Amino acid sequence: MSRTSSDEMRPQLFPGMKFVLLTAKKRWATVYNRAVINRCFDNYSMENPSEREELQLDGLRESGAFVRRIILGRSEGSNA
Repeated sequence: MSRTSSDEMRPQLFPGMKFVLLTAKKRWATVYNRAVINRCFDNYSMENPSEREELQLDGLRESGAFVRRIILGRSEGSNA
């Protein structure tokens, strides 16, 4: 297990911390000719992520709300 710069172990610093690894829902991928793949948001270009940023908005909102619900559920002690 790795140590921090202050020579402490992460579990000592954050004893209640949990990692939650999520799988993104399936979405159209414009950058891959509209293939359906798991991703948090759509994008137009891998080389220039700021190109057609409007494609990202719906997915970012939805994914952000999903993560917030999970965090709030965990902080309230449920298994949401």
